Amino acid sequence: RKNSTTRSCSPAGNSALTEVRDRPQLCTAMQPILIMPNDDICKEGEEALDMFIVVRGDVEVYKNEEFVRLVTKETEAFFGEEAVLGFGAGPDGDLRSETYKCGPETSVDLMYVSNRLLIDLVMECTCLSPAPTPLMLAHQRLFKRG
Repeated sequence: RKNSTTRSCSPAGNSALTEVRDRPQLCTAMQPILIMPNDDICKEGEEALDMFIVVRGDVEVYKNEEFVRLVTKETEAFFGEEAVLGFGAGPDGDLRSETYKCGPETSVDLMYVSNRLLIDLVMECTCLSPAPTPLMLAHQRLFKRG
């Protein structure tokens, strides 16, 4: 079964996110959040602490303060997974590579899940190889911080 909303970071990351999507722990761990017009959701260069799923509304994406694209439920559906999984910016891949903010017209309803829970769920996936991957390294860094 193919998840049409999953973006490919890597074959393993894509398969792992698809497998995690079907886990009930993810659904119960997700929290709703309402973002008001023009408010930032997360900023480029920040440490990634959450992954977000768009429920309703439009999220504007900026890179170096320039508009890049719009994220909606129908397009990408979720964002923040690259940095949470170790494929983001910075030397450790755990920083946001883009700024996400609510558009000026309407609020945005999101669901979010913490990076710690998401990484734990992905690490349990059967599709990951036993060789060290950026995901496994991100998991190790996260638990070193406490």
